[in-house]
Amino acid sequence: MKIKAPNWKNKKLGFFAIGLVSIVLILSLLGSTNKYGLPKTVDFNYDVRPILSDNCFTCHGPDSSSRKANLRLDTKEAATAILKSGKAAIVPHHPGKSSLLARIKSTDPGFQMPPPEMNKTLTKREVALLQKWIKQGAKWEDYWAFMPPTNPKLPQKIAQQSPPEIIDYLLAQQLKSKGLQAAPRASKSELIRRVSYLLTGLPPSPEEIENFLADTAPNAYEKLVDGYLASPGYGERWARHWMDLVRYGEHMGHEFDFTISGAWRYRDYLIRAFNADVPYDLFVKEHLAGDMITKPRLHPEEGYNESIIGTAYFFLGEGKHSPVSLKGEEVDRIDNMIDVTT
Repeated sequence: MKIKAPNWKNKKLGFFAIGLVSIVLILSLLGSTNKYGLPKTVDFNYDVRPILSDNCFTCHGPDSSSRKANLRLDTKEAATAILKSGKAAIVPHHPGKSSLLARIKSTDPGFQMPPPEMNKTLTKREVALLQKWIKQGAKWEDYWAFMPPTNPKLPQKIAQQSPPEIIDYLLAQQLKSKGLQAAPRASKSELIRRVSYLLTGLPPSPEEIENFLADTAPNAYEKLVDGYLASPGYGERWARHWMDLVRYGEHMGHEFDFTISGAWRYRDYLIRAFNADVPYDLFVKEHLAGDMITKPRLHPEEGYNESIIGTAYFFLGEGKHSPVSLKGEEVDRIDNMIDVTT
C-alpha cells in the first residue's frame, strides 16, 4: 500500500479557507447582535419611554384608578421595587432577572404582557431595545420638556460667533456623529418658498420672489421673515392648528349637519389673536374664563370685548338634533368639553 505524501500547498489553502470561514462566522455573529440597528447607547426618552408609554402605561402608569397589580413603570423607584412575587419588573444590568422582559417575551396568554386582549405586540426591535437598555443600567431621565436647558460646551472660537453660526456648528457636530452630511445650502428662491409655506401656508407671489431676489442687503432674510410674520396670512395659517386642537367646526356634523351659529366669530378671534401676538398665558385665560376677566382685551377698531369670545370653544363639539337620551347627550357634550380642555 502506497501512502501518498501530504500536499502542504493544499493544506495551507485548506487552513486558510477554514480560517476565513471562521472569521465570517464570527463577524456574522457579532453583526447579529445589532441586526435591529440599535443605538450604541439606548436613550430613555427617545428609545424607551415611547415603548412603555404606548404599551404599558395604560395599566402600569400614573393613574392609580386603572393600575393593575400595583405596578408602576413610569418611575424608576416603582419599576425597580421588589414586588409581592419577590422579583422586580426591572433589574438594572440584569435583563434575565427582569420580570418585565420575561412577560414581554412569554407566549403564555395568562402570563404574557401586554395581555393578548389589548391587541398590542412589541416588535423584536422594541424588545431588543428594552433588553439593551436594562443591560446598560436602565437609566431613567426626566421628561425632556421638564429638563432645564444647559449651555453646550463650545470651543472658544465658536462661542464668540453669532447664534446662527453656533447653531450651524452644533447641527454639524450631530450630523457628523451620525455619519450624515448636510444638504446643500438653499438658494434664495428655495428659501422664500420654504418661509412662505411655513408661515402662511401659501406660495410666495411673483412680486415677493422678485423683491427678495433683488434685495442684496445683509438682513434681507430677516426682513423677509418679519414681513410674513406681520402679514394677515400668518394668523390665518397658525390659527388653523389651534382650531384642530379644539375640534373647531362650523357645523354639528350629525345627520342634517346644521350650522353652529356664530362659530365664525371664534375663528376670526383666533386669527386676530395670532396676528396680534397675544401672550400665551392670556390666550389660555381667555379660553378658560374669558367672561370673568375684569379688564378684557377690546377689538382694536370696533371696541367690543375680545376676551369673552375665547370661551366659545366649549360649544364646538358634536351635537344631535333629537337625541334618544337627553341625559346621554348632555354627558357626551360635557365629556367632549372636558376632553378638549384637558
